[in-house]
Amino acid sequence: MPTIPGYVFVEVLFDPYELDLLDESLRLGYESPDDVETKLAERERLQPLIDEVKRRMQTELTSRQRDCITLRYLEGLSEERVGKALNIHRSTAREHIQAGIAKLRSCFLRNPS
Repeated sequence: MPTIPGYVFVEVLFDPYELDLLDESLRLGYESPDDVETKLAERERLQPLIDEVKRRMQTELTSRQRDCITLRYLEGLSEERVGKALNIHRSTAREHIQAGIAKLRSCFLRNPS
């Protein structure tokens, strides 16, 4: 088996019939057609709201608030990693995130569209 520096490959042998014993939530990457259909319907239902939030992020937030919120919630980074990515302290990143969310919240309460 070829190796890549820094990675360890482990071969695991199992009986395929043992998969039936696993809880369905533990099956990696498995989604039933109903699950996929439900997720797609939910995404379609929420898409107008998502688009409006993105639009208001562009028009209402500072670029730093927008960058922090994008990295934190759309990219899934921790506050610490957001800070590192933007070369600011974690607490500063948190402050930008909180201020941006407060501003978006007030926009939607003031003018829900």
